[in-house]
Amino acid sequence: MADPMNDTTRLGPTLPDIQRALDEHYTIAVRETVHRFAEWRAALVRMAGRPVPKDYAKELAHDAYTSIWLGLRGWDPERIPLDARLCWIIKDRSWWEIRQAKKRRHVSFDLAIHDPALDVEAAIAIDVAASATDHTRFEIAGLYRQVIASLHELARDDENARAILRCWAQGFVEHDDIRALTGLTKPAFRAAYDRILRLAKRLPPELREAALELLRRVS
Repeated sequence: MADPMNDTTRLGPTLPDIQRALDEHYTIAVRETVHRFAEWRAALVRMAGRPVPKDYAKELAHDAYTSIWLGLRGWDPERIPLDARLCWIIKDRSWWEIRQAKKRRHVSFDLAIHDPALDVEAAIAIDVAASATDHTRFEIAGLYRQVIASLHELARDDENARAILRCWAQGFVEHDDIRALTGLTKPAFRAAYDRILRLAKRLPPELREAALELLRRVS
């Protein structure tokens, strides 16, 4: 899964600047969001049958932060919120773990016995298929960026809808990922999504079709 920050044609901030920004932006709220997302991704890795430590979620979050601090992963504070960047790095690593588990087909027999309703292969297939286009989604086309910005303005009094739109703007479109990032329950997520759909119908004609197409893609 290609890292959308690996753009060697664009000069970014220096490592000392990034480290100072990390200290400033790594707030309690960001840390809680990142750890919540890491716990969700750790659960997916375990579902895939990949043996991981008990504190794997903490490891994912810590390693993502450290990789930026050491300059192993890029981050531009002026372009990308820190929580979105850390979550992308966590998803990148955990997706690799899931893909390795899929190759080995190492699904625990005990897991299948104790939770026969769990469709591990389906969960893996959905996640891998979604991850295959992460770079494309991260680099949302200019028209879709305009659509999201317009919807964000229309939803100025709806914090849940704006939270979903912020996730879309950063390339997170899977419902479970968005709920992990925002803390929204399934009913709250669905209600906010439906309100966004109604708002999309109020957009100018030149944006309405693109908005409805975007909503179809993330539904």
